[in-house]
Amino acid sequence: MNNCPACNEDSNLGWHKATLSPLISIPCKACETELTVSWKNYLIALLPASIWFLIGYLYTEESTIEQYLVIGSSIILMTVCQMFFMPIEVATPKEGEDADTDTDTDKG
Repeated sequence: MNNCPACNEDSNLGWHKATLSPLISIPCKACETELTVSWKNYLIALLPASIWFLIGYLYTEESTIEQYLVIGSSIILMTVCQMFFMPIEVATPKEGEDADTDTDTDKG
């Protein structure tokens, strides 16, 4: 799951993959290609931790050790799901970032 989709080498993301989101891209350590994750894959990776948090919050008493354990375990579950089950993809350049589409040329 940590292979770069551009160069098919190990992207060696480690803990950086846990901070990856559709709004944040990080470079592959092998080929420097920007990697990101789609909204669909991001939300699917967060779903188990969100469900666990909601169930734990609704069925435990307030300010008890059980509630704090549910909150802590949901954060750990979210991190594990992001690191091991969230596929990465090559980031598409945003509008205006591509150097090949320079529109500042003088036509006169």
